[in-house]
Amino acid sequence: MDKNILSSILAALSVSAMVYVGTWNTIFVYSLNMLGFRSDSVTWMLASSIVGLAFSTILAYQYHTAASWVLGQALGMAVGAISAGIVLQKYQAARDHLHNESEVLPILLDRQTILKYCLPLATATGFLWLQNTGYRFWVGGFWGAAELGILAIGLSISSQLWSILESLATQFLNPYFFRHITEAKTDEQMSAVLSDMVNVMWPIYAVFAGFNMLFASSFLIALTDSRYHGAVVFVMLGALTEFARCTANLWSYAAQIQRRTTKIILPYVLGAIVIWLAVFGISYFNGNLKMLAIAIVISGIVTCATMVSLMQRMLPVVVDVRRWMVGLLILGISIVMVIFMPIQNQSFYQNILYLFFGVVVWGCCMTILLLRNPALKQLLSVSLRST
Repeated sequence: MDKNILSSILAALSVSAMVYVGTWNTIFVYSLNMLGFRSDSVTWMLASSIVGLAFSTILAYQYHTAASWVLGQALGMAVGAISAGIVLQKYQAARDHLHNESEVLPILLDRQTILKYCLPLATATGFLWLQNTGYRFWVGGFWGAAELGILAIGLSISSQLWSILESLATQFLNPYFFRHITEAKTDEQMSAVLSDMVNVMWPIYAVFAGFNMLFASSFLIALTDSRYHGAVVFVMLGALTEFARCTANLWSYAAQIQRRTTKIILPYVLGAIVIWLAVFGISYFNGNLKMLAIAIVISGIVTCATMVSLMQRMLPVVVDVRRWMVGLLILGISIVMVIFMPIQNQSFYQNILYLFFGVVVWGCCMTILLLRNPALKQLLSVSLRST
């Protein structure tokens, strides 16, 4: 067999293995966290990363191929998935009251659930991809790979930062949030739980958006090559785009709670339409990428505004005005500082110090927002363990 064909097959198998075991790893490790097994969840999450890094390093050193690195990551994910699965099996076996004499397993997914709940979510995800990623194929073809690279780097830095924040929030708060939802009996109770979630997270998102914009140049200097340091405006606009996306995600919980996920399709359809119309219009009139980045922000705002409007009709959120004002004030101050006092120092170590200072200030702001927060206290008031 031709060596290139064999390499392609091995690469495809490695990626497939990574996707397969990575999916199971995510399901099992996240399930441990949802059930209240925090230490086990963190243990196997870290084990997946450490074992995967070790295998990837060894295999890549031995064979010098990208497929070797991916295969090592798959092995690490497999270790975490198998181990977390064993913990879940022991937990299930210990809950004697869940075992029926008939030994009939409950049906988790039926045809109605797939059609009315899962399929709309998949459809919305497709339009979300069209809105946030699909346009990049056109950008690469029209403006060129170099311009696409600058745009992608700027937006990706903000995207990765927000992914970390969103992941931390999901891992910590979602188990309590969904436990409350399962115990809620009325729409009023569900609305109160959703309000608590929004009032905890949205002010944090507002402050983080300001932090992201204010230290955009420092992130670029610390994380990228000098050729990408001109992408500051894309990092800033990416922060606003992610802010709108995460806000929309918060309100979209209402549709999941009510199991009416068809309602979340329209916001993403409108967002996708806005960005694609902008892509065609800007390219037709030979506009630049800054105009496109602004259009990306506008599409995110359209999605967010539509989502909030629709979800408020289902489960209205009652806003904690005081903490929202704090978040908006810090965001506003950050935007003003970006305009009138931008960080321009090109020293790598100086920017590392700027980022350290920013993290300290952001941590203090988080403490102010979370200290004696009644919404957070209410969310954490439920026990995750049922046995």
